[in-house]
This record gives sequence, C-alpha cells and structure tokens, in this order.
Amino acid sequence: MVFFFSQVHRGKFDNIDVAIKSAKSLTSFGTIEHAGQSQDEEIYKTLIEGLLREARLFSILTHRNIIQLFGVSPSPQSRNLYLVMEYARGGALSDVLQQRKSGLYPRVFIHYAMQIADGMKYLHDEASEHIIHRDLKCSNSKLSNT
Repeated sequence: MVFFFSQVHRGKFDNIDVAIKSAKSLTSFGTIEHAGQSQDEEIYKTLIEGLLREARLFSILTHRNIIQLFGVSPSPQSRNLYLVMEYARGGALSDVLQQRKSGLYPRVFIHYAMQIADGMKYLHDEASEHIIHRDLKCSNSKLSNT
C-alpha cells in the first residue's frame, strides 16, 4: 500500500511560521467506502502508523538542510494526526524551476545542488540512523531563502 503525505498547509505556532502536514488519505478517510467497519479501522490504523513512522524518523534528524520536526498534533474531531514542521519560505525547488523557464544561473544551481548533496550525505552517513531517501526529487527539495 502506498501513502501520500502531501497535504501541507502553512500555519503559525507562537510567532513562528510552520508547515502542517497530514496524509491525503487521512483527510479523505470519511469518504472511503468499504465492506465493513473493521476494514475501515484497519486502513485508518495503517495510515496513522505511517504518519507516526515519518514523525519518529524526522525527530532524530538535526541538520541545516533537513526540515525540522517540531511535534505531532492530534485532532480528535477529524481523527487525524498532523506533523508540525519547519516552514521553508522558498518553497519547493520544482516551483522555482517552473517559474524560471530559462533555468538557474550556474552558481545558484551549484549552491542548491551542494545543499541537497550535504543533506543526503548527512542522511546516508552521519545521522544516528542511516537513512536512504527513496524519493529524492525537486518537489521534495525545499528552499529556505537563506
């Protein structure tokens, strides 16, 4: 089963801009029709476990090129969990590339590539738990504008 954790909203925590992330499937869980309640509960449990697994993973990562997890927040009304994470003001690299049809200046491109490589080196070699990022792409590369 594949899960897409791509519903991301901008929010505030105290005076800090944050990204609030939930699973697409969880937000539409109430509209899924199945043969029985136990099957619904099993799907819901699996989705929650996936989101918590991602939260546990992010909680052990501390690197300037990796988005920081601030915490997990439950919502009893919607039966959902939300990851509260660092907000990347620059957006996704894919958005920047889409807007700049002519491409990036070589020094800017190299700057972004170095940041991505630095983050990947941390995940593969330096984090307390070695991690293989199996979904490295421009839309998953966030820019902080710093």
